[in-house]
Amino acid sequence: MIRRLNEECAPPTVPVRMDVQANGFPIAIFTTQQIETWGFPEEWGFRDAYQVVERQRFGLTYEQECVLARAAARPVHRYSRTERFRTILLHLMGMHGDVPVEVIEACEDAEDWEDIRGILKAGGWSLYYTRIPIIMWAIGLIPPTRGNSDCFDRIVAQFADLDAAWPSVRAELGRTYFPNLRYCALRLMNMNGVRHLDGVPMLRTAKKVESVGVIFEHMLTFIQAQEIEGWLDDSSSGSMPTGSNTSLLT
Repeated sequence: MIRRLNEECAPPTVPVRMDVQANGFPIAIFTTQQIETWGFPEEWGFRDAYQVVERQRFGLTYEQECVLARAAARPVHRYSRTERFRTILLHLMGMHGDVPVEVIEACEDAEDWEDIRGILKAGGWSLYYTRIPIIMWAIGLIPPTRGNSDCFDRIVAQFADLDAAWPSVRAELGRTYFPNLRYCALRLMNMNGVRHLDGVPMLRTAKKVESVGVIFEHMLTFIQAQEIEGWLDDSSSGSMPTGSNTSLLT
């Protein structure tokens, strides 16, 4: 049985309906339109397994849509914030990610990030949202940035510290959603001396940059306090404090 929960442009944490799997457990259903509008549900705090289906727009009945949705549903997605971050960072550092020639050609006349995003949305290529920097390099909007594996590993380790700090910071600030992963990647790239990608926005609006920045700074402060506390404990015990090449202390 399928139960519809909401309309097509439901918020990013509210599936349009719940399906029931063969094993009897429920599965959340999101649509491609929701993904294109809001981004992936996990980026807004959704933690359960879900499937993504194409929205049918041809006057089909709800029952017909359900049949097609079952057939077209993608595999169950188990969210890993760190793996998602790694993928975004690889794309931003130019270390991974292919874009089909036809997609690049469709974006040749774009003038900035938002132009390219609009083209991808209109063409049904939302899969390549995180690869917009690669498209920008390909059409000459920004110079290529090439990272190295040592820097990449260091940034991923630093992100793991941010992730570990999140439960405490979330409780302290009363926040629900983890900061945007592209924002985190660009901030950490800057902190590690990787040139900021001109033309690649931290977020889509200045207001969001400001609000997410507050959370990010609280996470840094929490980590720095933890590191200092660890150093003091080492000193009081007579041990030589040891630093780390992944430390977020500045």
